[in-house]
Amino acid sequence: MAYEKERPLILAHRGYSKLFTENTLEAFVRASEVYADGFEMDLRLTRDKKIAVTHDAILDRLSNSEGSVKGFTSDQLKAIKIGDRSSMPLLEEIWDWLIRTDLWINLELKEREVVPRLVKLLKLRPYEKLICSSFSHSAVYELKERLPWIRIGLLLEKRWPKNWDWFLNLAKQQGVYSIHLPIKLIAEAGKKRLLHLVETAKVAGFKVALWTVDDVELYLQFRDRVDMIITNDPVSLVSSELYEAFRGKRI
Repeated sequence: MAYEKERPLILAHRGYSKLFTENTLEAFVRASEVYADGFEMDLRLTRDKKIAVTHDAILDRLSNSEGSVKGFTSDQLKAIKIGDRSSMPLLEEIWDWLIRTDLWINLELKEREVVPRLVKLLKLRPYEKLICSSFSHSAVYELKERLPWIRIGLLLEKRWPKNWDWFLNLAKQQGVYSIHLPIKLIAEAGKKRLLHLVETAKVAGFKVALWTVDDVELYLQFRDRVDMIITNDPVSLVSSELYEAFRGKRI
């Protein structure tokens, strides 16, 4: 299933994280209720080799606990309160709910060690509307090798490969589906440079995602140029689409 739509997919970054604790089931449920097209979430491995849905390697930012995710078992992590009232979900335990939404899912692998466990889950419960991305390009290359049907995406930080054409050619050889670029490249390199990266990636045949876009004006500037927008604030972006449609510009 290829994504073809007049506007980009609006993916809720760590769920509806503007208003709810990031990477929790509540944040994902709320994102589904406000008509986001899907979710982005982060994956790390626990001490007992389960897949925890969490961004940080260390627990202290979102909880009163200290230590690393990989230093705790899954049961221990579930007993730790995240934010005001949530616990850290395990991907294996929320996967059935996620795929029942029939929304797009972008799994970001924070570490390569996640790959074997993720392969096991996806062999048992495959899902069509799925993109697996990572800053660790070797992690998603390994995932693609083990699950040829999977869509993989390459995440880039505020710096990009000096030889962009070489990078895109290598990505094509590896079967990459999407290139994920940070909107903050505008601050470092300017809008013109970011547009060049977007356009050359599109010409090379890749889908392009921008992260993390919360400003409606920036969204409207790029919405006709990219395939996915990852945002903490899906309500504002979805509302802007409804407003434009109401004005008769886009139906």
